Amino acid sequence: MDGTQTNSAKPAPGFDAPVSLSPDETSAKLAEVAKLSGYRETPRSWEKLDPESISKPVRLEAGKRCFIEVLHKEGEVGDHVSVAWRKAGEPPPKNGDEPIGAEFLQRPAE
Repeated sequence: MDGTQTNSAKPAPGFDAPVSLSPDETSAKLAEVAKLSGYRETPRSWEKLDPESISKPVRLEAGKRCFIEVLHKEGEVGDHVSVAWRKAGEPPPKNGDEPIGAEFLQRPAE
């Protein structure tokens, strides 16, 4: 996907969840781009996120892999974390919009 991407995310109850991004497919250059805190009972409730939960624009190139990491701690019940993106000029995600699709994600090599 070409264009500038903005990532929005939300964590599970009571825990901070940093979102980090690397410009290449390794974790060596990971830098925190957003910090998720607080709790929203309903998954994918993107509206009214705290400003630190939304990254500044990040340029991504179609066909070029990057490394994204979300550190999320298991709590008691109802734990979830979601990350969404959008192209430059697109409106922010609305409640219920899908997170980044599985077709764009891959587990890192072990």
